[in-house]
Amino acid sequence: METVLVICDDQNYSSEILTRLSFEGMNSLGPVSTAGMALALAAQTKPTLAIVAGTPTGRRGGAELASKLLSDWGVHSWLIDAHGGEASEAAMGDWAPPPEQLDRLRRAFA
Repeated sequence: METVLVICDDQNYSSEILTRLSFEGMNSLGPVSTAGMALALAAQTKPTLAIVAGTPTGRRGGAELASKLLSDWGVHSWLIDAHGGEASEAAMGDWAPPPEQLDRLRRAFA
């Protein structure tokens, strides 16, 4: 079962994300708004993937956070903006979720 770390600083959008994940049978952690909190939570809970919705608050941007989650904790990330659009797989690079995880996420947000 997926355990998804949600990084989002918009309370309404966070709630929508958590509802969609729950509806698809995915566990969720968070939401947290800062990259630092996301890294600390990933260290303690070992999520299977992360959703970075919008730009995290704090020192790190979304791409930098995604890269750090992967290098430090092996957690792949899916970047989406506040309107539900996602970063292209090419833009996400090595830290994008594997295709089967990405497909499940896309179904949850369809």
